[in-house]
Amino acid sequence: MKPRKPGGQGGPAGQRPSGPGPEGARKGGQGQVGQRPGGEGARFKGKPIRGKRFPPRPDAAMDFKPSKIALGQLMARYGVHLQPQTLDLLWAYHGLLRENNHDQDLTRLIGFDTIAQRHYADCMILHGLMKGKWPSPMVDVGTGAGFPGIMIKLMSPSTRIVLAEPRPRRVQFLEMVIRELGLKDISVFGHKVTSRSLTQPFAAAITRAFETVEHTLPRFGSCLAVGGKAIFMKGPKAAEEMAQFQSDEYKVLRNHAYRIPNTTQDRVLLILERTQVPILDPSRPAGPEEEADIPAIDPDDG
Repeated sequence: MKPRKPGGQGGPAGQRPSGPGPEGARKGGQGQVGQRPGGEGARFKGKPIRGKRFPPRPDAAMDFKPSKIALGQLMARYGVHLQPQTLDLLWAYHGLLRENNHDQDLTRLIGFDTIAQRHYADCMILHGLMKGKWPSPMVDVGTGAGFPGIMIKLMSPSTRIVLAEPRPRRVQFLEMVIRELGLKDISVFGHKVTSRSLTQPFAAAITRAFETVEHTLPRFGSCLAVGGKAIFMKGPKAAEEMAQFQSDEYKVLRNHAYRIPNTTQDRVLLILERTQVPILDPSRPAGPEEEADIPAIDPDDG
């Protein structure tokens, strides 16, 4: 019978070393084997199953107290690395959102980490996916409290943006944000968006809403010329929706599925290009998609 090989320095045979040196440290980290980085004695939090402990889901809430530094750390965790000036503006926006969201009319999300992940990062991560190049001017249809339009403006100050939002309370909030943050080349269109109401020409229209692509496209009927881009932020069900999508006026340029880093949030970026513009009959009755408001997304719903 072969003798056991001696264990780590200073320890009995078969025992893992526990010192802070390279033998006792997890590769790439500072803590002991089996510990989470971030502090002495940190442990995995999870439900014990058959004697084992499992780490929390990647999008589980983290213990971050609201601060500008913590906001920057959260955004980096979710794949968005902000320049100091951009972080300053986002932190100022966050303060305005919290101060004016007493009845949760601006957003139902209230947790610091949750807002950072499902509003700020969800919108700002698009800047990287677009390689920093946005069509301009662009209209954000159904922007709500400024998602994604204000977030895009913070990442791309040179992009000209119109925020389309019909609800007066949110219109007032958006105008205050523009004023307080000193943003330029950005304005608010305080009306429903239909092919009759929005006739200003745009290079692109973007929306993050529950309404289907099929029902949203008629709203862009008078503001997108041939070559104009219709940009949609969608969830994973977009695959089912696009499998049945047919259009004589638009072609799909991009159908990109991705996941926000360190979360379980699966997203889809859709970009359609307009290929033809039919002649609209001004006497025709408005369709149901033009009469209704666009139901804005609050990502706690999915």
